[in-house]
Amino acid sequence: MTRALVLPATLATLLLAALTACSSSDPAKENPAPPLPTSTTSPAPSTLAAPKPLAKDCAEVLPAAEVDRALGKPPGATGVRSIVGVPEPKIGRTGRLGCYYAPPSDVPPRDAPPGQTPGTQLELGLAAYADEAAAQKRVRATVETERAKGAAVNDLQVGSDKAVLIVGEKQRVLVFALGRSTIALTLAAGVVADDRAGPALAELAAKTASAAPR
Repeated sequence: MTRALVLPATLATLLLAALTACSSSDPAKENPAPPLPTSTTSPAPSTLAAPKPLAKDCAEVLPAAEVDRALGKPPGATGVRSIVGVPEPKIGRTGRLGCYYAPPSDVPPRDAPPGQTPGTQLELGLAAYADEAAAQKRVRATVETERAKGAAVNDLQVGSDKAVLIVGEKQRVLVFALGRSTIALTLAAGVVADDRAGPALAELAAKTASAAPR
């Protein structure tokens, strides 16, 4: 006679509950993908500085005291007149500052009409152009014009830049391009000894260079 296997009531109850739970449970759900991180960093501002404007006062570019030192004159021997020029689109010039250095008694008052200052010993022309090509073209035109008049043309170093020294009968001119600007210094003959003209003009050009719009 075969005996039926009888499970205790407690064990049977537990097995039944486990089977019921397994058969009635929902399939496991996949974990949702984590959200993508979003950047809260603002775009970096442009590091390009605004172009330097052309100065309107010669005292900001080349003070008269610097001219006295470079030319070997006593303090206060030189005054300066500032004249702001107008743009010349035909040659790409966007602005010009003319500085006329002369004995103080020859410098007209600030409100005098524009015009050449009588007794000018040194003239500085600082001009800005639309681009570097226009500035270099202007320097070449100046050199060729003076060479055609019979002036001697020589290379001259101004800091790390190359300039041209033009020696004419009545004046000595140093001219060069610096980025989109040109610097021209014109020294009347006889103001300093000929062997001092080049070094003095190079010294003054180097002092002027920091004011040139690039």
